[in-house]
Amino acid sequence: MYWSRLTKRQYHTDPVEHIYATGIFPTTRYDSLYENQNNLQHEVWIELDREFRTGFEFKQDINDVDTKREVTALWFFKDRNDRLKGKDITLQGKVIFYQPNHFLLTTSTIQIHKRTNNWTFNRPVIQLDLNINDYNKITKKFK
Repeated sequence: MYWSRLTKRQYHTDPVEHIYATGIFPTTRYDSLYENQNNLQHEVWIELDREFRTGFEFKQDINDVDTKREVTALWFFKDRNDRLKGKDITLQGKVIFYQPNHFLLTTSTIQIHKRTNNWTFNRPVIQLDLNINDYNKITKKFK
């Protein structure tokens, strides 16, 4: 992934340490992945896997995220037609907005909220396979 593009502005310690970032993954490439999210065997996904060598799982909805991992590493693929505010995640009381092509990395527990309206979109997300050593390498430059 393009972790070297992270800036100090995207690193947060309130209420707990986390990274919430956009702009680190090129939009045109994200769009290609987004358009092929239902075909993980497509060459754009295979190339992503080959280039970054970071395992990942595509989840049709954020409710399917494994919140028991030592590092929660999420890449949001919000549906373009989903016009809701995206207040779907909290991190120790802080709202994390579910926005397209945004990343959330943290070692703290997140809470995922179910939507209560009658019409809901799936909230697709990539869950990256980052371990604590990977996370510490990413955050080291900010400490």
